[in-house]
Amino acid sequence: MPLVPPEYRWRQSRPPDEEPDRSLFRRGAAYVAKILRGAKASDLPVEQASNFEFTLNLKTAKATSFTLPTSILLGANEVIE
Repeated sequence: MPLVPPEYRWRQSRPPDEEPDRSLFRRGAAYVAKILRGAKASDLPVEQASNFEFTLNLKTAKATSFTLPTSILLGANEVIE
């Protein structure tokens, strides 16, 4: 059974000129602020992320003998070779 490469919620490394997306942290801080102001956590709505990045690491896929279909490769925002 081939090993499946791990899934990461955050990019582990970025190019030096690329600023990380901090919107997720800001949204979390807004929830914390509402709770600290007295709102009940159970009364706050659950939010779903609206922006997703799909990055594939071909080096890891090849090292684990994991074959990726072309349709998956074409759907990726970034392919790391």
